[in-house]
Amino acid sequence: MSTIKSRSDARQLTVAGEWTILHYAEWIAEKSGSSHVEAEARLDGETLPEIALWITDSGAATDEIYRGIGAAKELLAARGIPAVRAWLAAAIDANGATAVTADLNAWNDAETAAFEAAFAGWARRPEGALLGLA
Repeated sequence: MSTIKSRSDARQLTVAGEWTILHYAEWIAEKSGSSHVEAEARLDGETLPEIALWITDSGAATDEIYRGIGAAKELLAARGIPAVRAWLAAAIDANGATAVTADLNAWNDAETAAFEAAFAGWARRPEGALLGLA
């Protein structure tokens, strides 16, 4: 596929493994218009492979990180939003493009849930900690 004309073309490259999920998010932010954003986000959740999450730059122990990731996944599952779709919304929004508000809110809430679970009992949450791709 030499010419990428649509989000569907870009999605196919990602599903085929020719693009990373980050490359896909950057393409959406740069090229994709705001039309059909919700329909496209649903397709992303249905077709893109699930992503592995990790809490980076936290100094937390592995078991604390897994506890946090579990809380994030639980929140996303309760809302019926795949992690890949929520993460894409955050990445697209960070690049200044239109994202589905419910997906973006789900990501932000999942990050909060992850941090509350991972850093329970800590005096302060590490400032550099991020919930992101593993």
